[in-house]
Amino acid sequence: MSSPDARLRSILDSIVIAANRDVIPLEQVWRQADAWISFLVRAFIRQGLATTPEGIDFQDRLITVSSFFLCSCLRDFPSRSANHLYPFFILMFELAVYIADIDHPCFGILWEEIYVALNVSRSLGHRLLINSVASVASKYDVGALCIRRLAAAVNAWADIDVATVYSAISFLVFCGYHVSDIHQRLLSLHGIRWVALVMSHTASKLHPFSPGCKRLNELLSHCTSFLEANIAGNPAAIREALDGHLLIALAKLNKIKVFCVYDLRIDFANLVQHIEFGIFVRSVLNRVLREWKVVQRRGLLQSSLTSAEEGESGCVLYDALQALNVKARKMKESMRIFDAMKIPRDDRCSNNTCPGRTRAEPPEEAIKLRRCSGCKTMFYCSKECQKAHWKSSHRESCHDFKQRGCGRYRGVTDLDTAFLLHLNELGSYDKIDILTPSLLGRYSNTSC
Repeated sequence: MSSPDARLRSILDSIVIAANRDVIPLEQVWRQADAWISFLVRAFIRQGLATTPEGIDFQDRLITVSSFFLCSCLRDFPSRSANHLYPFFILMFELAVYIADIDHPCFGILWEEIYVALNVSRSLGHRLLINSVASVASKYDVGALCIRRLAAAVNAWADIDVATVYSAISFLVFCGYHVSDIHQRLLSLHGIRWVALVMSHTASKLHPFSPGCKRLNELLSHCTSFLEANIAGNPAAIREALDGHLLIALAKLNKIKVFCVYDLRIDFANLVQHIEFGIFVRSVLNRVLREWKVVQRRGLLQSSLTSAEEGESGCVLYDALQALNVKARKMKESMRIFDAMKIPRDDRCSNNTCPGRTRAEPPEEAIKLRRCSGCKTMFYCSKECQKAHWKSSHRESCHDFKQRGCGRYRGVTDLDTAFLLHLNELGSYDKIDILTPSLLGRYSNTSC
């Protein structure tokens, strides 16, 4: 291979001189150097100049000048549009891949400048790094290298935009790279809401004839297993998953005819059953109904097709989603009726030793009583009275009440006990078919 010719060395020297002159505005240097540095890097890669001593020296100078120039632009013009910096940043990434040293000190300085730029324009740095990773990975066989750098970025930016990251990850998956390592990293950083967002974003990328369909199905299978293991009997986790638009993701998946592709049968209907258990909690129920409004507005849940047209799993998921919708509406109506009921109670504090109970006349202003946090049937004027009555006599009756109400459901911390007891006394489990017997048995716990 030949050494860098005089023309290339002259261009590089001119860029260095221009960048060192304080009298020339950096933006003017940018207009000139942008095209020239791009030309130098492409010529360097195309001609394979790093195989000679002169070429190695030219390589070091080119990397130093290029990274310095781009760092200066990021530092002085942080609001510059990503579209302007993006091609140049991709070029730098290609240069790093070509010399097989992505952790070169100059590139390390460049990464730090990207992090600093985030303080001013967070989305600028995200798009520059992630889109560059995805673009270079699609062009070169450097999947492991790109995933390592992308994982480092995710570790640095805990609040990174999920759609941006998974746009790049989906792109890598389509290119044939395995993402299990980075996916585990993302799960540990962001948890359940992140996984639900991943499912929603991945569903948008699926197509039965796409080359990455099998790998994206594997990604969905991994997400499904993670959610099933973490939201079972846990209303807080169910709420978190719904905040990540899990119902919207499932509705999208039902609309795509890819469930039986590559013999990957993912039972998404199990996730719906776990959500079904959580609708006893008001906050979960409200989130389900809110998600349904979005699903219906977008027309994501199409009419059920025959098994031959859409696949057995698609029909099962459709039926499960429709059943969830019906049960959630019935549960909401039952809660509305329960809230409208007059709960008989004494107007005085339930604590027999409360000073307020011994008054001959009621106070001028009515005291706002609060319910017992355990059974929701006793009322107290203060926390002190509640503690005193709990210690003296209410403890056993409260425990007995919870045993007949929600105490047998393991892992549930914020169910409305009085409402559950109300449903139990009316036999509403069977009347409105809110829970399946298998789910009731799964979460049964006879000990309080």
